[in-house]
Amino acid sequence: MPRLYRIWLMVLLIGVASAAGCAAIAPSGTPVQPDTPAPTDTPEPPLDAEAVLQRAAGRVAELRTAAFLLDHRKGSTTLFPGVEMTRASGVVAIPDRYRLVVEARSAAPQAFIEITVVSVGDEVRMTDFFTGRWRVVPQSVLPVDFSQLGVTLAEIVHAVILLEPELVGTEAVAGVETHRVHGSIKSEGLGGLVPGAGKGFDVSVDLWVEMPEGLVHQVLITGQVLSTDLFDSERLLTLGDFDLPVAIELPE
Repeated sequence: MPRLYRIWLMVLLIGVASAAGCAAIAPSGTPVQPDTPAPTDTPEPPLDAEAVLQRAAGRVAELRTAAFLLDHRKGSTTLFPGVEMTRASGVVAIPDRYRLVVEARSAAPQAFIEITVVSVGDEVRMTDFFTGRWRVVPQSVLPVDFSQLGVTLAEIVHAVILLEPELVGTEAVAGVETHRVHGSIKSEGLGGLVPGAGKGFDVSVDLWVEMPEGLVHQVLITGQVLSTDLFDSERLLTLGDFDLPVAIELPE
């Protein structure tokens, strides 16, 4: 190969390589764009017992309607001497209407009794034990009071917050995942739900709260609330059908 041709080929190759290198290097006046970091999710703060209960207190205070079942898992509530309530179920339209069925038993003679109660505003009507006829009664004779259920539950929740509750874990209630919180309360703090509640009894309270909605699905009350209670009585309040339409009217 002629010497002049080889020199010409080398110059050509060097020129091509230089052009490629220059094309890869940005001009000195062009700012270099930094790599954009991939977006990351901001982690939610960990839940604790107080956060769960604060959310629950706000939600129950907003309740308009609910269905309820108050079941005595251990013990009973004295209605009258010789007559014990074992269960109460019904619906409530907050702030001042509810309908419930009380299931009770008498000791002598032994019998099962069912009483229906309807409350609208300040008027309460209850079926008579013996005749089944409706009669007007004062609210104070009833073993439970659901007329202000949302406010009552909010007061119970706030009272539990004051005594260092504990987040136990998660549990399913009727197919709904809930956070279970264990705490305690003085018996007088339950007076809104159980009229005539005694004073000074230590009572444990467990609440099952759906998050983030804050719906309270269950409340387990363990301990003596009334002076006639067993020391280890258990009352389980179950709630559902939140904010569904209900019609509650006084019977004729």
